[in-house]
Amino acid sequence: MASSPRKLLAILLLCLVALPQCSDFRAVFNGKPGKQADKPKKRKKHPSGYARGKAAGQFIWPFDGPVNSPYGQRNGRPHDGIDIGGDEGDPVVAAAAGEVVYEGKLGGYGNLIVIKHDNGYFTAYAHNDKNLVDKGDRVKQGQRIAKMGSTGNASGDHLHFEIRDENGTYDPEDFLPEQRYTSK
Repeated sequence: MASSPRKLLAILLLCLVALPQCSDFRAVFNGKPGKQADKPKKRKKHPSGYARGKAAGQFIWPFDGPVNSPYGQRNGRPHDGIDIGGDEGDPVVAAAAGEVVYEGKLGGYGNLIVIKHDNGYFTAYAHNDKNLVDKGDRVKQGQRIAKMGSTGNASGDHLHFEIRDENGTYDPEDFLPEQRYTSK
């Protein structure tokens, strides 16, 4: 890779903190750190049940609920993650161990947590009612990190969940085990 992980992290933090108008991460993860993307890269779609190499089996569901809005196009616009339905205050857990690199409010994401994982991926957890971790915290897989909510641009209580790397976003369902959602 041409750029170091520290450079990518610095660019991510600059975009998130100094440039709040970057309500998505395309400017950071377009393959050319430091340059803003003119348009989104073509989305990568993997066959159902596929997990890319080193990430296979490393992520768990951050909440046991129905996927109310899948990854891909929604109303003619990119939807860079999945929306998992639940109720205000429901527990949101870390999908994998890592370091919290962002915690705070960010535009349409509302209360947002971004975790950098040792496998090179980032996970984002948005619309939280309350964040329970701080920037710099190390979290364990399955650790409670937030309470579900509807902050930011949200039509109701849910978790918006993303998996990203320096190349862009991926369908989280391609990285997660088969969902075992049971209705409440």
